[in-house]
Amino acid sequence: MGWRWGFGCVVVGVVCAIEEPRDSAVETLTIGSFAKFVRAHPFSVVEFYAPWCGHCQALAPKYRSAAAQLRGRVAFGKMDDTDEENRRLRAGSGEMYNFTHFPALVVFFDEATTARVGHQVLESDGLYGPQRDALGNLWDRYYGGTESEEIVWWLTQMLEGRNPIVEEREVLKPGLYKTFSANVDEGANGKPAVVDIDPAGLAAIASEREDDNRLWVVEFYSDRCPHCKQLLPEVVKAAKRVKGTIGRSKVGFAAINARVFFEETDKWGITGLPWVTAWYRGKKLEDMAGLSDASSIIRWATRMHEMHWRKDGAASAGAGASAGAAAAARAQAQPSAESRLVQCVNSGICACEERPRCLCAENPKANGCCNMGCGSRADV
Repeated sequence: MGWRWGFGCVVVGVVCAIEEPRDSAVETLTIGSFAKFVRAHPFSVVEFYAPWCGHCQALAPKYRSAAAQLRGRVAFGKMDDTDEENRRLRAGSGEMYNFTHFPALVVFFDEATTARVGHQVLESDGLYGPQRDALGNLWDRYYGGTESEEIVWWLTQMLEGRNPIVEEREVLKPGLYKTFSANVDEGANGKPAVVDIDPAGLAAIASEREDDNRLWVVEFYSDRCPHCKQLLPEVVKAAKRVKGTIGRSKVGFAAINARVFFEETDKWGITGLPWVTAWYRGKKLEDMAGLSDASSIIRWATRMHEMHWRKDGAASAGAGASAGAAAAARAQAQPSAESRLVQCVNSGICACEERPRCLCAENPKANGCCNMGCGSRADV
C-alpha cells in the first residue's frame, strides 16, 4: 500500500495520535472500548495504525471519507497499536489479527451478518473467509484498495452479498492503462498505445498464433504501486515511439495488473513490480534489466525486435529451446543478479522489518528497482 499524507505531529520526540475531527464517523478506540465497539455493530472495520507511519497518515482522510459515505451501514474505528495500554490487546499476534505492518485493516461481523454478507474467499490464494480471534470475534483481513472510493466499493460488495475479490477479477478488472488519458495511439485510430490485458489476453500472447507476428512487450504492474504509477507515462511514451518507428504490425505493447491477477507472477517468474518482459511467437524471451524511463524501454524493445523478429514469423535463434547460446552470451555480457542486488533508496516508505532490495538495475533510483510486496498481497 502506498500512502503519503496526513495529520502527523511530533513534539519533543513524541509522536502524537492522528486525531479525528468532531464530526468524523471514525471512532477512536482504546483497549477499554475495543471489544464493546466490535460487539455493538453487526459489520465494522477497524484500522490498527502507528502515529509515525506515513502510510497511516495518508490513509486517514480517505478512511474518514469512506466512513462518512457508509455511515449507518458500516461502523469505522481506529486504534493506535503503538500505545502502551492498547498493546495489551496484542492485535498483531497470531491468535488475533496476525499483521506485521501498518496500517492493518480488519473487518468484523456478528453471527447474523456473517451468514448474509459476501466474503473475501479465494482458496487458490489461501483466503477462506472469516475466522475467530482469541476473544471469540468473527473477523477477516481487508483486502481492498485504499482510496476512499475503493474502500466504499469493496465494502459495498460485501454488504450486497458478493465476493469482492471475484467481482474485482471478473467484473471490475481495474487497470492503470484503461484510465490514463494519454494512452492513445494516434496512428491507430485512437486505440490504446498500451493494451491493459487480463489472464486470457496474456494467454493469447503466450500462445503461437498464425495471425499475430508481433513481438510483444508486456509489463507486469500493480495499480497500487507508486513506482508503477510513475512509470506509466514512460511506458506509453515508449510504446508510441517504438510502434511508430518499427511498425504496429511488428510490435505490440500490453500490461497486466499483477495485483489483481497475482497468479500470473508465479507462473512467469515475476519477482518484482513493475517488471517488463518480451514475447514472440508464444514464447517469453527475456526480462528487461535497467528499467528506468521511456528511453530505456525504447532501446530495449528495439534490441528485442532486431534480435528476434522474423518476417516469416519463424522463431529466431534467441527464442524457445534454441535460445540457449544466445541467452548464455547475453548472460556473460550482463552483471549477475547478485552484483545488481543493491539497497533501494525508496525502500524507506515500506514498513517492513527487512527493507526491500533492488534486483533489476545497478541504479537504486531506477523506477523498476523495488519490489514493494513485503507484507501481504494487499501491500503490493
